[in-house]
Amino acid sequence: MTCLKIIGCFLFFQVSLNLILAQDSITEYYNEISSKSEFNPIKLADPIKWKKDVVIYVKGIPDSVICSELEKLVLELNDLIENIEIKITDNESEANLIAFMGWFIDYDNFEPKAKPYTANNYGLFCLHHGEDNNCDYGSFYLDIVRCNWFPADQATIFKKHLLREELTQSLGLINDSIRYSDSIFYQEWSLVTEFSELDKEIIRRHYRN
Repeated sequence: MTCLKIIGCFLFFQVSLNLILAQDSITEYYNEISSKSEFNPIKLADPIKWKKDVVIYVKGIPDSVICSELEKLVLELNDLIENIEIKITDNESEANLIAFMGWFIDYDNFEPKAKPYTANNYGLFCLHHGEDNNCDYGSFYLDIVRCNWFPADQATIFKKHLLREELTQSLGLINDSIRYSDSIFYQEWSLVTEFSELDKEIIRRHYRN
């Protein structure tokens, strides 16, 4: 009996320790993703968040791949996020997040502050927020023109990846990382088209009370 108790206590301690270490890793990754921007190394006092529903309007030249993937992605995000809802609208005046699909030069005209970065990026996001870091308006773009220079199967993967990355980061998870190659926040070139389990936990945590 003593042996069984000792083994049981050890196993309980090991499981508890593993859970603590896992939570520490998640917290460290979350802080890396949410506390600063890819293009601005200054640490934020508070993470950027939407405190109201996010209403998306697709502007430019979307195609069937983008439209169907966006609907799927919105459902996934709404399953993960508490407190706010993500919606798609056909009325631009109702939107507070513009999904711009087209040539990067056209996005430069729409969002001038993005201009220094678009030529070297097939996807990008811009968020407008106050000193409290509550986001009230934003946009992101996918360079559909350059994606379509590739064979159709590759172009489809590129579009799905870019849409998932830019929309997710538009929710306030604004930094990239070199830690996990299967993460949508991976800094290097990636073809990830689904959230990893760690990604899901990061998204949940960002909008959890």
